[in-house]
Amino acid sequence: MLLRNFPRIHAHVGELSFNVHGIIYVSEEGESKYLRPYLPDCVDIPFSLTADVTAPVEREIRSLAIGLTSVKDEQEYIVVRERRHRDTAESTCERVKWWSVLQALVLFSVVAWQVYYLKVCCRFAFMASVH
Repeated sequence: MLLRNFPRIHAHVGELSFNVHGIIYVSEEGESKYLRPYLPDCVDIPFSLTADVTAPVEREIRSLAIGLTSVKDEQEYIVVRERRHRDTAESTCERVKWWSVLQALVLFSVVAWQVYYLKVCCRFAFMASVH
């Protein structure tokens, strides 16, 4: 099972996504075999499981690329989350506005009906007292 650094769902068997930094390989028995940094496909840096043979500059470049990818992934997630929350807030404001308009129309309708009803009742009461 592989754990990646940005929330994604993968269709491969035994692969899950979580918000962690790096890839952790866990065997089917539940034992952690090795831990290596996640390097996206767009970064063209050869990766070797034996990090001892790589030059310090290559390790630093790999580390910077991993950090940059992690920051970009977090920024993308924050932008998507902010957009979703803004859409929710705008939708809620729109619903509140139309609900307020509906309440105002119902209120004015009830007031108009009550005024009409009182006029009619008073007219019949006045007519009954005159005769």
